[in-house]
Amino acid sequence: MPNQNEAAAKLFKAKNIALRFLKVRDRSRQEILERLKKDTFSDETINTALEYLKNMRLVDDRQFTRTWIEARLSKSFGLKRIAFELREKGIDEQLIDEEFLSLKSGNYSEEKVISEIVQVYCKKHKDITKEILKQKLAGYLTNRGFNEETIEEKLRTL
Repeated sequence: MPNQNEAAAKLFKAKNIALRFLKVRDRSRQEILERLKKDTFSDETINTALEYLKNMRLVDDRQFTRTWIEARLSKSFGLKRIAFELREKGIDEQLIDEEFLSLKSGNYSEEKVISEIVQVYCKKHKDITKEILKQKLAGYLTNRGFNEETIEEKLRTL
């Protein structure tokens, strides 16, 4: 059983690793947990470090989710892809749903985003046939995580 000084030293080290990890970008609780597990800290040390970060308001999954959604929307990614990425980062499905609901009740429109992408894409690719353009657009929009039905609906109007 580690003595008090050893436990304090391990906690100090765990906090420092987590803080350096957070320097790069905001992280979800799960990302930090997994990072600290790599260094084989005890569950108690990890939980204490996570509680410290939470109390310092450095780890907040709701704020992380909002920030992630905002950043990914600014790069024209679809909600399906954003949800996938958030799940990969350990964000709870209910939290993702709540933030998407809040987003949709605001001024977000996936149809509008797709229309803007299609407009830019068509200008760049004027020299290809309409059928090839539709195929390329469908693949591009699907890879960016947009809803397939919305994509199909938009492409029918081309």
